[in-house]
Amino acid sequence: MAVTINVDGRCDDDNYDDDDDDDDNYDDDDDDDDDDDDDDDDGKNKCDDDGDDEVNGEDDDDDDDDDDDDDGGQSCSDGDDDDDYDDDDDDDDDDDDDDDDDDEDGGIIFDIYLVVSENLSVLDERERGRKRERLGEREREGERKRERWREKRRERQMQRETDIRKRERESERERKREQERTKEKERENQRESMRVRERYNQGEREIERERERRREKEKERKRERERERIRERQRERKREKKIKR
Repeated sequence: MAVTINVDGRCDDDNYDDDDDDDDNYDDDDDDDDDDDDDDDDGKNKCDDDGDDEVNGEDDDDDDDDDDDDDGGQSCSDGDDDDDYDDDDDDDDDDDDDDDDDDEDGGIIFDIYLVVSENLSVLDERERGRKRERLGEREREGERKRERWREKRRERQMQRETDIRKRERESERERKREQERTKEKERENQRESMRVRERYNQGEREIERERERRREKEKERKRERERERIRERQRERKREKKIKR
């Protein structure tokens, strides 16, 4: 009986029923199987310990297999398989074939179950492997993202430190330039103060010179007035002398 097992564990056999019942997964096309199974359960005879034949639990004194067949009994050998069993039904071979088919089908179902279980296990393992791979890939991607984030953070930190050092150097240069400008202003103020003092001193000197000139002129006028008085007295004496004569 050919059965095809797909990779995903499904059975392509038409006789395979895909429901979850215990042994009802296999549905035989022969409608008489269940009835035959019931007949076998009800009609099969038991073997006692001494190996004698029983017909439905009763001993049959007749050793003839045909009589056993007529009575619906079963001839049992001493512990061997059911090869000597002969049903009195006319469909002996068919029932045996059905039983063999049932056994074969049951074995096939069990084989299918094993194959499907193995395939499902393989598929589950593959799926778990893929999930582990995806999880590992996500973890690696997350680690790469975290590494990129740390790298960017280091770059930003380095850039901030560089900017801070640059601003510090610029501030230092600006501070030095400001100090230089302050010193230059101080020197300019000193020069201006010196010029002011020089102008002041020069003005004072000029004023002093002007005063000196004025004093000199005043002295000159005084001397001129004194000379004028002297000349006036001389003229007065001359007139007096003329009058006396």
